[in-house]
Amino acid sequence: MRLPGALAAGLLAWLACGPSAPAPPDVSIRTEAPCRQEGRCTERGGDRIALVDADCEAAAVCNAKGSCRARAGRCVALSDGDCRRSEACRVWGACSAELGQCRAGSPDDCQGSAICRIAGRCRTDGSDCVAGDARDCQASSACRRAGLCSLKAPFCAALSDADCRGSQRCQNGGRCRAAAGFCVAGGPGSGPQALR
Repeated sequence: MRLPGALAAGLLAWLACGPSAPAPPDVSIRTEAPCRQEGRCTERGGDRIALVDADCEAAAVCNAKGSCRARAGRCVALSDGDCRRSEACRVWGACSAELGQCRAGSPDDCQGSAICRIAGRCRTDGSDCVAGDARDCQASSACRRAGLCSLKAPFCAALSDADCRGSQRCQNGGRCRAAAGFCVAGGPGSGPQALR
């Protein structure tokens, strides 16, 4: 009995690889959100899992959070190098890998981040960047723009009218009085004219 050419070629290819050869990847899975965003590109028992590092590296979670390695079915952060290349490091100071996640593990992690320059959160509490010194608050753009110049750990806040009066919020928006940690409008002598 002779088999048609295409069927014979397919059967020979299957026999050459053996019945346990993995199926080719399902291209449609690669275009779906769990794969593109989280690296979960392999079907296993009805679930989507991250099986290989390449899927994690190509997923958004690698660039965003440094989770570039496949372990136990999900993408995790295993090296400081992956964390340092991530947006989480550049913005939040989460540059050190610990227990599968990127965290702010050292003062250097925080001091090089946007959250330090913008919000004065230049110290680490072991996992996050926090405000730990009034000088960091005073050097931040949040001080110049919004009057958040005083330390109210773990954040910078507007604790006095003087904090607010030197800010752009006061100069441009009349928010020259400190209330509940922020600069607000109101009160006699609280506008920008009070600086004169």
